[in-house]
Amino acid sequence: MNLINKPEDQPTFYSRRWRTTSTPDLAFCTDDIDGQINREVRGQLGGNDHRPVLLTMSTYISCESTLPRWNYKKADWKSYSQLTDQVTKYIRVEGRDINKVVKYFNAGIMTATHKSIHRGARETGKD
Repeated sequence: MNLINKPEDQPTFYSRRWRTTSTPDLAFCTDDIDGQINREVRGQLGGNDHRPVLLTMSTYISCESTLPRWNYKKADWKSYSQLTDQVTKYIRVEGRDINKVVKYFNAGIMTATHKSIHRGARETGKD
């Protein structure tokens, strides 16, 4: 973790009792966004001893993904139903660790899914 605070930043706390200021309000970020975060100490609100801190990012992060997605419109649902029945029918539950049972069940469902539902990535940003 990287500290976003800078030595020249305004203090964020004022002690009325001691009439001193300090900066106990720290902000951290990860390496991948270090240098892209702006930290601004704002004006004091009401009678609060702490001044608000505004953090903003200077770059745009795209949330669009080109990872493959399941194409449910082209799914072979009959095949999926048959395959899920086949791969889960004989999973023994009694006397077994429930975590292992769930692991086998999920693996069976994913096997059926990969065999009967197509995947693909859509291109984004094109008209």
